[in-house]
Amino acid sequence: MRRPATTPTRPFIRRRHDVRSRQAHPAAAPGVQAAADARAVSGVRSRFDRRAEAGDSHGVGELREKDFKGFFEARGTGYMTSKIQEFRLIELARRLANVVRAGVVAEADYALARVRVQYGGPGAVTGWLPWLAGRAGGDSEWWAPEIGEQVLILAPSGELSNGIVLAGLYQSNRPAPASSSYRRLVHYSDGAEIEYDSKAHRLRAVLPEGGLAEITAPDGVAITGDVAITGDVAVTGGVTATENIDADGNVTADGNVEAGGNVEAGGNVSDGSATTSSMAAMRTKYNAHVHGVPPGIVTPVPAPTNRM
Repeated sequence: MRRPATTPTRPFIRRRHDVRSRQAHPAAAPGVQAAADARAVSGVRSRFDRRAEAGDSHGVGELREKDFKGFFEARGTGYMTSKIQEFRLIELARRLANVVRAGVVAEADYALARVRVQYGGPGAVTGWLPWLAGRAGGDSEWWAPEIGEQVLILAPSGELSNGIVLAGLYQSNRPAPASSSYRRLVHYSDGAEIEYDSKAHRLRAVLPEGGLAEITAPDGVAITGDVAITGDVAVTGGVTATENIDADGNVTADGNVEAGGNVEAGGNVSDGSATTSSMAAMRTKYNAHVHGVPPGIVTPVPAPTNRM
C-alpha cells in the first residue's frame, strides 16, 4: 500500500536544495569551505602574532600548534595532517624571514635601555627590545641608538619578541662621515668630532662653540713634547719650571713667583701693591727704600737677585 503523498517539510526542502547546489556546482562547496578555513587559520595566526610582537613569547610556538591541531581535528585526520604540514611550512618561512630584519628605531626608553623598531609598514613595530652594547660587565659602555637610526634586529629562532637590536646602518639622509680606511672618526650631532688619522699620525678633538673639555687626574697629567696654547692659562697651585719661561704678554700670580734663573719682562711688572712699572724702575724703587735708620740717612739695600 502506497503512502499518500505529503508536502515535504522545510528542512527537507533545504537539504534537497543543498544537494542540488552541490551537484550543479561541484566546486562551489569546497571553495566556500576553503575560504572559511583560510579565514579561521588567518585569525589564529594573527592572534598569536599580536601576542608575540607585544612581548608575550612564553610558549607561543607550542600554543599556536596546539590551537591549530584542535581546529584541524574536527575536519578529519587526512585534512589535519595536510593542513598542519602546510602550516609548519608557512611558520618556518615566517621564522626564517624574521631571523634578521632591517628597521628604524621608532621609540626609545633610555631608562630601561630598550627601543621599539619599525621594520615594515606603519603597524609593523616590535615590542621593547634591548640593543647590543660594546661592553656590559664590570667595564661597561653607554652609546644609545637614536630615534630614526637604521638598525638590524637579530631574532633567535625567528621570534621578534626575543630580538636584539644592532646599531647602526648608514642611510641616504644620514651618510657616512668619512671616506677613507686610515681615519677613525666619531662625529656627534652638535658638530663635535674626535678623530685619529693613522696616515698623518694626528689625534684631533674639536668641540663646538661653548664646548668644555674636563680632565680629572688626582696624580697629575704628564705630557712629553712641546705645548702650544692660544688663549689664557689659569693655574690654581704652584708652577715649577726647570727651563726658561717666555711670555709675550702679562704673567699674573696671586702668590710668590720664584725663579732659579733670570726673570725677563718685555712689559711692566707689578709688585702687588697697586704699583706697576718697568723692571728697571722697580729695581730703583727697592734699592732706595729706608730700613728704620735715623732721618736723613738713606741706606741702599740690595734687591734680592732671585725674588721679586
